[in-house]
Amino acid sequence: MPTSHPPATVIPMMDRARQYRALRDHLEPALAEALSAGEYGPGAAVAAFEAEAAQWLGVEQVVACASGADALRLALLAAGIGPGDEVITPAFAAPAAAAAIHHVGATPAFADIDPATLTLEPDAARATLGPRTRALLPAHTFGRMADMEGLVALAREHDLLLLEDATHAFGARAGSTPAGGFGLAGALDLGPESPPGGLGDGGLVITGSAAVAERLRQLRSAKADEVAGWGSHLDELQAVGLRVQLARLRVHAEARRRAARLYHDLLDEIPGIEPLPEAPRGAHAHQRYAVRTAARTTVRERLAAAGIASAVDHAVALHRRPVFADPAPRRPLPAAEAAGDEVLTLPLFPELTKDEIHTIADTLRETP
Repeated sequence: MPTSHPPATVIPMMDRARQYRALRDHLEPALAEALSAGEYGPGAAVAAFEAEAAQWLGVEQVVACASGADALRLALLAAGIGPGDEVITPAFAAPAAAAAIHHVGATPAFADIDPATLTLEPDAARATLGPRTRALLPAHTFGRMADMEGLVALAREHDLLLLEDATHAFGARAGSTPAGGFGLAGALDLGPESPPGGLGDGGLVITGSAAVAERLRQLRSAKADEVAGWGSHLDELQAVGLRVQLARLRVHAEARRRAARLYHDLLDEIPGIEPLPEAPRGAHAHQRYAVRTAARTTVRERLAAAGIASAVDHAVALHRRPVFADPAPRRPLPAAEAAGDEVLTLPLFPELTKDEIHTIADTLRETP
């Protein structure tokens, strides 16, 4: 019998080749110039990117590093978080923040989320406070801003440090404050799947404190005399690509916003598919487009049969993972557990076309 093969993916979660074709005329000359200069470690392009990112975000200090995961660890270390400390963070999120807390010797204390936004809920964070709580570390999951007004108030009330996992949320802001800019420091990711979309791994930490920025620079260096750093540097070629992307980020952000708006309009009336409530304009970077469905496995199978990619980014709430199971949460976390069972993400990238979104919606509409 002939061997059956799964259908080719015709609509991917993101299309790097399509992105490259759109940027080629700007990207190739910039990379060629950097390669000809022979400077591949951190140099002028990294410094220029840090300055341009600071201006774009409207923050005083930007410290680039090798990845978003490193940015989280650097932010925690620069804040003085370490053994004996507890850090409250959402139970439904990428595991990088909880892992970073673990890596610096502290303990993640998981709190529940707002089911409408999938972000840390301030009252749930309050219910998770304990005698060793030192900091809050909310995540702007899939690019949507958490309730920073409520979390800032909670941090002030209990004299807690406030850090932000803004790894999905470059460019989102609440009012005039960017994601990552509400507390002592915020970590952002610069990889291909996060705005602005680098050629490879990269990250940065933003802060309004010159002293914290200096501490971050010492920690990211393997050559610092005062602290034990680990050489977490953004390299020149990544910085060159990021500068090209940053110059086009407003256009790309608007394309993501329009795509998300079209998704919402098309999916809102499909039985069994629940789009999340829309965020205020500007308060979402649209790193992913997330929906909820109780029939997630069936929906994914139907999409795959049509050649459409989908993803389950956080299939298991963090407190249910063996590495983070001890200590047990102080409170039940029903919203995080339900999100782990139901949330599905769909293709979203600046070059995604209206026709492709209509095709995805039509396929979801036909799912039994």
